[in-house]
Amino acid sequence: MNAFLPVITSFNTFLAYSYLCKFFAFLTEKDLIVQIYISTLFIMAIGVSSLILERKPQLKKRFIPIQIFLSFFYISLPFLLFSSEISLLASIPWWISSGILVFVLGSLSGIELPFYLDRDPRQERVLFLNYSGTLIASLIFVSIAYQSTSFQYFCLFMGISNLLVCSFIGLKKKLKVAVYFLAFFVALAHLYLPQVNNFSRKASFLNFRIESINDFKNLYFAVKSTPPIFHMETPYQKIDFLPKSFYSSENDDKEWGLFLNRRVQIYSDTEEIYHQTMTFLPLMYLPKRPLKVLILGGGDLGLVREFSRVPQPIAELTLVELDPAMVKLAKEGPFLNQLHNTEYKYDLIQDDAFSFLLENKQTYDLILADFPFPINFDLMKLYSQEFYLLAKKSLSEEGMLVFDYPFFTHNSRAHKEGQKIILKTLQSAGFNYQIWGQYETFVIASPKSFPRRRSIQTFSNQIQSSVISNFVNRTSQFSYTLSGVKINSIFKPIREFHIDD
Repeated sequence: MNAFLPVITSFNTFLAYSYLCKFFAFLTEKDLIVQIYISTLFIMAIGVSSLILERKPQLKKRFIPIQIFLSFFYISLPFLLFSSEISLLASIPWWISSGILVFVLGSLSGIELPFYLDRDPRQERVLFLNYSGTLIASLIFVSIAYQSTSFQYFCLFMGISNLLVCSFIGLKKKLKVAVYFLAFFVALAHLYLPQVNNFSRKASFLNFRIESINDFKNLYFAVKSTPPIFHMETPYQKIDFLPKSFYSSENDDKEWGLFLNRRVQIYSDTEEIYHQTMTFLPLMYLPKRPLKVLILGGGDLGLVREFSRVPQPIAELTLVELDPAMVKLAKEGPFLNQLHNTEYKYDLIQDDAFSFLLENKQTYDLILADFPFPINFDLMKLYSQEFYLLAKKSLSEEGMLVFDYPFFTHNSRAHKEGQKIILKTLQSAGFNYQIWGQYETFVIASPKSFPRRRSIQTFSNQIQSSVISNFVNRTSQFSYTLSGVKINSIFKPIREFHIDD
């Protein structure tokens, strides 16, 4: 038996499994739950396949037809995932669509190892080759294939390489011609994949609900009538710029919204409320001396822009941003560069905020944490007790921490629970806090009691009049009873911390 055969088939199986985990984790924002569910179902499907083979060993002779089916499964995977995304709009639970795909993959690929063991008596060699393919797939996935831009090319590779395996084992000539001819036309459909992805992206942002067959037609026309979305993907996140007419009844496409991982980050016509409040709120409390300022996140450079305008001197301004693409967009565009008309003086460090604080030896008078919504466990660590303790260690004696209060302020139970967890976690790290903002809400925290603050009118020349109305102390409105509330920790993350808007 050729040594490459089990390597190729196990490589393809594990890569497809990894893509399913990644896709549904992003789609549902339940990364750990999705991975556990898909992994369990995948292993169970392989076990069911082995059990069936034990009772009906003649099915091993169906290896080539099964591999042909898997080849088309791999080539069609982008379109199958598109169907799964649309099915969510029809209120079909994610675990059903993902379960069908995973069970098909697991049960069909479960025949591969028994087939190779029958053909080669050297079982240790077969197992080694099979596991080697899985190992190679995992290494390639985390280094290259994880990026969505390479997804369709790897799907084509998986499908074609599986067909080559069938050809090597013994695919009849007439069948070989027919199969490759059909595979060629299925592969041609990938030329339309950008349009398919754009359709599903728009449908997701429209939050369209499909309740009848006619709604599919309505969805099609709704997507066709909306303006284009600028989309890019980086190793760290998915970035989208939506024209205002997409999310508002106002037909003003000069204005836009920035969405990270499909969650709104800023709107171009209200971003000054966000950035000016976050900048000038702590300045009402901090002493009138040169300040050392640390910005964690904030790659849109909105906070950097505001600190270039503050009336008191800034001794040092450091920006720690994980994704260099955000800073590049702010400098070169499109869209984001419209907020900036000059160069700023600051120190840029590309790093994860948690890792930076872990290694940091300096102290800062002000730390601003400008992070996305905590939609997964990676982001939840930025709202953990350990993160707040690291931030506290990096503050000067009079230093303060400010961050966006990352939940909407309506009365849903899930949002209130998320707010309580953040405040309890912050309190457990030794911070006192206040909550400010009528429209854009922020938490300002200090290890010490809050000093007497200056009037916001001190900065009236730097703050737009429309922004001043956001400077409302709302601490009393968030005076929750925190006894019994859980603390979010990287060692014991809280599943309830994840919410759905």
